[in-house]
Amino acid sequence: MCLAPTRAEAEDIAASVKIEFDELPAVTDMLAACEPGAPLVHEHWADNICVEFSEGGQIEEAVKTAAITVTKQIRTARHCMFPIEGRGVIAYRDTRLRF
Repeated sequence: MCLAPTRAEAEDIAASVKIEFDELPAVTDMLAACEPGAPLVHEHWADNICVEFSEGGQIEEAVKTAAITVTKQIRTARHCMFPIEGRGVIAYRDTRLRF
């Protein structure tokens, strides 16, 4: 926005504005963005990971001693960190089954 006493002066100010863009490398895959050496979203961050969370507890020990483990890699496009629609997993043990 250029403000001046007259439209002509504002147009002169707008015409004098010069914009310079630096073309930066892009990463369009979220897994590639987490690889060491990937271009950073913010130069002052150590990596591109914004938030990590877990329920806590002894996860590694539980995985080692579990009768069954399920591994699934889920990929989504970049999106808002906490959308209104939730994503979740519910797991329960059916005691009728023996493993």
